[in-house]
Amino acid sequence: MKKTALFILLVSFMTTGILQAQRTINSKTKTKTTKEKTDRSLFWREKLWYGGGINLGFSQGPDLSLFNFGVSPIVGYKVTPELSLGPRIDYDYSYYKYAIGNTIQKLNTHNFGLGAFARYKFLPMIFAHLESMYYFYQSPVFNTSTATIYKIKETLPKSSVGLGYQSSAGLWGYEISLLYIFSNREYYKKSADLPIELRIGFNYNF
Repeated sequence: MKKTALFILLVSFMTTGILQAQRTINSKTKTKTTKEKTDRSLFWREKLWYGGGINLGFSQGPDLSLFNFGVSPIVGYKVTPELSLGPRIDYDYSYYKYAIGNTIQKLNTHNFGLGAFARYKFLPMIFAHLESMYYFYQSPVFNTSTATIYKIKETLPKSSVGLGYQSSAGLWGYEISLLYIFSNREYYKKSADLPIELRIGFNYNF
């Protein structure tokens, strides 16, 4: 009887010890997992920044009215506190209403661009920006002889470089950049467009 009681007591002590050790292991594992998740969260919050711009315009003429809306999101990865790399997307929607004689022609176009950029902040508020994009255009064509308006599809690579200014209050800020388009020289020789682009946008955690 005494042996049985002693055995039961010994088993109870061993069970209690095992359970306590298991709880300690589980607690350490949970703490480690939580720390790893926190570290990963801090890593991405410190390394990534976001930004972009919004375009909104409307013009009215004797024969043509135009509504335009565009967005250009951008995500940067901080290789160093000064150097960032990442993708940029550009989307632009235009609605044309063209009066030709006694008829009204309407047309929608969608322009899409995809590319990558590198940005270096050599002063707290001044940065250099290098970018390479590839655009898919839908350009309107007005034919007065047939009183029609239609669109043609074009693809155009566009590379640019320039400087920008950014001002921030906390994590949020705005930026202004002036870029020179150094690709497609033949296009700009024949076009009325200037190879210069002014951008105004915002950023977060830059």
